[in-house]
Amino acid sequence: MGLPYTVVIEPDEDNDGGTYYVARALELTGCIGDGDTPEEALESLAIHKRMWIESQLADGASIPEPQQKFNDYTKLIA
Repeated sequence: MGLPYTVVIEPDEDNDGGTYYVARALELTGCIGDGDTPEEALESLAIHKRMWIESQLADGASIPEPQQKFNDYTKLIA
């Protein structure tokens, strides 16, 4: 599960005006994690990425390869 998927972390605002962070694995459609800090969002994403891949495998679906669109960068913070 440690493949270098492209990860983007973005701040977002909750209904009360507070900030939280959303992490997305761009190659894994719909695979996201969130948290109060960028680090928590990455931890949540790691859990969801594992579940996403396990679900795809159980369904017999293919798993996309990492694209590495951003040269050597696999983590971007917006």
